[in-house]
Amino acid sequence: MPTQAPSRPALLLRLLLATSLLAGCAQDPAARTASPPSGPSAMTPYLGAGRPDGLLVLPPPPAPASPAQRLDEIVFTHSRALRERDPQRWALARNDAQLDFDHLMADFACALQVRLDRNSAPTLYRLLARLALDSRPETDAVKDHYDRRRPYIGNDAPICIARGTSLDATASYPSGHTTIGWTLALLLTELAPDRAGEILARGRAFGESRIVCGVHWLSDVQAGTLNGATLVAAVHSSPGFRADMLQAGREIAAARRDPRPADPAMCAAEADAERHSPLFALQP
Repeated sequence: MPTQAPSRPALLLRLLLATSLLAGCAQDPAARTASPPSGPSAMTPYLGAGRPDGLLVLPPPPAPASPAQRLDEIVFTHSRALRERDPQRWALARNDAQLDFDHLMADFACALQVRLDRNSAPTLYRLLARLALDSRPETDAVKDHYDRRRPYIGNDAPICIARGTSLDATASYPSGHTTIGWTLALLLTELAPDRAGEILARGRAFGESRIVCGVHWLSDVQAGTLNGATLVAAVHSSPGFRADMLQAGREIAAARRDPRPADPAMCAAEADAERHSPLFALQP
């Protein structure tokens, strides 16, 4: 790993440039991160062969020794300190590493101000399952094509999940967790536009949890954000998706009329994470 970091202004400029590249385009614990979370069986994708080509849409990961790779290494190195410096943020990253559908929906309970699950929002639950089936083939294709090594491989730096799992053998770019997390954030923004800011902030923090955890590079997460936005844009061409969104909207509206409150401690942790992005808090 690098032993010297650039000055604070230089790093800030690089971070601003790196994070802004994908921001305009948005308008995984031990299982393969591009795999869909566990959910209902016998589902079919919305798009199938009509899904966008991820190798065409996503840029390649940073080249070795490039400024972008250097930035990735700096962010990884300095974010390892969060285990001791910010245990609350570290714990949130561990929470966000769980990717089953019920858990994923619960991750947005604070932002949405209502706890959703397969019983209160069954259409949203099925919708996520089908979108994951659309996401997996293209995400896997990009991962397999670039075969980028995860940042914790070859060193003993702390990560927020156990080492020595099947995750070690999977490629890092793009982040599958970020793909599905940003996908859900965009969908919920459509379904509850009055909570758009809070939902999108949670979606950003969800992706940043992969950086905090140490299992993805910064550029993996940026690519996952673009990947999720691409999927959401494309799937709106599906009449079945649009019909499911209408029904999911009705379910969410009903749940919000008699909401089950979210965990206040979790809401406080999420709000703190959203206010203090590790991309800026960890400048040397």
